[in-house]
Amino acid sequence: MAYERILVIGSPGSGKTTFSLRLGEALASDRFIVDGNYARTLPMRLERCDTVVFLDYPPLSVFSACSAA
Repeated sequence: MAYERILVIGSPGSGKTTFSLRLGEALASDRFIVDGNYARTLPMRLERCDTVVFLDYPPLSVFSACSAA
């Protein structure tokens, strides 16, 4: 399967942007990666993407990682 339009969602601090940036280094320019939990535009982004990555970490793990950085 070719991943053309990827949406990365998850809790704040779960690593969405870091994951997206690293994934983006391996993809061509005709594709896109969007990260974020913007509820107002989520239906539109879900309609356009062909792949969703949901970073579902326990809140305590996310907050622990954020405070350690």
